[in-house]
Amino acid sequence: MNSVLEHHCSVTPPFTMAGHLLLLVLITVCSETKGQVTDLEAPKLSVDPKIITKTGSVHLNCQTPAPVTDCFYSFGKTPAKKLPCRHSVNGSTLLSLVGRDSPGEVSVTCFYLSSRKSPHSERKVISVQDLGPPVLSVHPSVITEFSTVTLFCQPPVYVSTSRCSFYSLTGLKWEGPSCVRTLRGSDLMKNQRPPTEQQLKCYYFENENTSPSPHTATKSTVTVKDLAPPTLTMMPSVITETDTVTLSCQPPSYVSASICYFYTTSGKSLHVTDCVQTLRGSDLLMVTQSPPTEVQVHCLYVVQLESATSTSPHSKETNVTVQTTTTTKTTTTTTSRTTAHLFSTEPTTSQEKTTSQNPVQSETAKAPGSENSSATKNLIMWLTIILTACGATVGCVMLVAAFFCTKKRKDKVKSQDSYHCEQPLSGENNLRGTEPEHAANSASVSVNQPNVQPDDEADPYHPYASIPDENYSSPKNNFQYSFLQMHNH
Repeated sequence: MNSVLEHHCSVTPPFTMAGHLLLLVLITVCSETKGQVTDLEAPKLSVDPKIITKTGSVHLNCQTPAPVTDCFYSFGKTPAKKLPCRHSVNGSTLLSLVGRDSPGEVSVTCFYLSSRKSPHSERKVISVQDLGPPVLSVHPSVITEFSTVTLFCQPPVYVSTSRCSFYSLTGLKWEGPSCVRTLRGSDLMKNQRPPTEQQLKCYYFENENTSPSPHTATKSTVTVKDLAPPTLTMMPSVITETDTVTLSCQPPSYVSASICYFYTTSGKSLHVTDCVQTLRGSDLLMVTQSPPTEVQVHCLYVVQLESATSTSPHSKETNVTVQTTTTTKTTTTTTSRTTAHLFSTEPTTSQEKTTSQNPVQSETAKAPGSENSSATKNLIMWLTIILTACGATVGCVMLVAAFFCTKKRKDKVKSQDSYHCEQPLSGENNLRGTEPEHAANSASVSVNQPNVQPDDEADPYHPYASIPDENYSSPKNNFQYSFLQMHNH
């Protein structure tokens, strides 16, 4: 049938109307027939990994749209081979299929049959390489006998393995199922004492039945050092008993330590376990010591690894000066006077000033550790000023009150004296020329006496009429004594 249609398609139709219609029908039939022949889809090929070794394997997967079990693979320019659609092949087999012995690249395609042959898949390239050397890294490169170092033997990226071996050029060897290894400093010394160096290399195995890989191209060096003394710093270097100082015992950079001890050269242990600590000036002094004095401090650190413990040498001595704090008082005198200028008082206002025995230290800026002490001193100074001012105010009030009480007492005595010296008012003649000036001021007391009976015929204003017009001169003697004489007469 197909041959007949192809024969008709090749016939040249006459240039007539009927011939044109026949030509159109034949073209349509030929197109449908050719479409039925190329109806199958091409498969999709995947390879994993794309880079392998001679002993390594690559996984081939020819994904077909039709349900088939077998596929055909073409390697390079060789004829197609019938294999499972999912298949694994090693690098040596790939090289033999293309007739090669040395590493290189191999191209591969696939197709399938479903009543007829499908189109070929896209071409994939697989690289077959020899085993490459690993790369060895160490961290840290400087350790102590009581610290550890981590070794990492890294194979090439196209090699999948977890079995590596490490060795030193001095004959030490460490094998294991892992490509990561942790060693102690003591494991690298081989009956040696620090400081010492070890040059290390490694290699790997791709699988259990293969030969080892090439060794690392370069050597990695690990240095094992002895414990070095720490560095001690103290800030500030001049303090008082109440001030604070910060002590820092810093181990070397290649040592990891968190426990430190501080000592004074006089034999006192400060019992501190933190490597950074803040202490008061009094904490640095022995019982028999008193400021001002200079204290020398040194420290050491402790390293631990499992059950092993070791202490470092002592640091260099660092000096800190502990001074005493003295208090001096400056007095300011103020004078208060009353309005009568009869009494005066001199309250004092005291202001405490704290000075250090070291004049240079007092002129310079305060150290960071003495901020709390300065705040306390300022508070005491202001409290002293306020209390002194309050005391002076209370003293002034008491003095003024005493002045007015004394004045009132004197006025009371005058009134009593005037009462006893007053003459009985028996007539106009007794009042004229004999009443002193101060008696006129006490007229109300004399008039109110119960024994005085005024004369009915007398002028009701006689006490005022009896005051003479001329000036009166008081007697030279005391007026109380003069009036008593007049009374007796």
